[in-house]
Amino acid sequence: MLSGSPIASKNFTWNTLINFSRNRSKVVELYPEINALTLYSTAEMSIEARPGLAYGNIVGYAFKRTPTGEKWLTAAGAYQRESETSVLGNVQPDFLSGITNSFFYKGISLSFLVDIRKGGKIFSYSKLQQWSVGTGKGTENGDNLIADGVIEQPDGKFEKSTIVLGRQAYYTSMSYGNIGEAFVLPADYVSLREIIIGYDFSRSLKKTNIFKTAKLSAVCRNLFYLYQNKEIKEMGANPEGGFGPFTVAQGFESTGVPMTRSIGLNLSFTF
Repeated sequence: MLSGSPIASKNFTWNTLINFSRNRSKVVELYPEINALTLYSTAEMSIEARPGLAYGNIVGYAFKRTPTGEKWLTAAGAYQRESETSVLGNVQPDFLSGITNSFFYKGISLSFLVDIRKGGKIFSYSKLQQWSVGTGKGTENGDNLIADGVIEQPDGKFEKSTIVLGRQAYYTSMSYGNIGEAFVLPADYVSLREIIIGYDFSRSLKKTNIFKTAKLSAVCRNLFYLYQNKEIKEMGANPEGGFGPFTVAQGFESTGVPMTRSIGLNLSFTF
């Protein structure tokens, strides 16, 4: 935590408070004969704790790839998965931060809080469902759908695919094809979490002996995201929907609704 006052004068003050946290974890050992602890799982992926690896790895099937890293398509031009599961990402962020700036001018005050999450992944079950049935924003395009990858030729060489697929074949090759990598999304966001505007009218009460201070404030929370993953935004999902006050299911997002925005008034007195 770091705090300071970049400007402090008789009539105007600017205060800043910065919170920063960073966590690095490694699973050292589990109970004997347990190779991995599954924290949460679906048919498409699991979130695990495995000795020697970071806590919260998302494990599932990745896109099948050529030795040079290109996506290896089927002969029909559709995506396909690897034969073995692998780590697709980790739910832990690189860091979390909160920045509060407060301004005071005579009796008027303004403060705002910005929340930041950098790094970490979520498995989006919302995207999986939408791509399975073709109802998502990302599945609107049905024209000239060509999978971004290569097809192995009879001579063993690879050539870029030119096969045009129908909507169902294109999108469900990832969802029904159980390619978990397609549904692992960045969990980064920058949120304007709170704004408070207040007025201290204590000076107006100096002639009374009832109240020492009095302040009226308007408070607005969860205003909007300054930044979030494009796909999560298009789905109308919530980048924070994969996280909560529990150990299991961290990093699993499923039809998460947007954060509720609230607006209220606060009137406070001291005697």
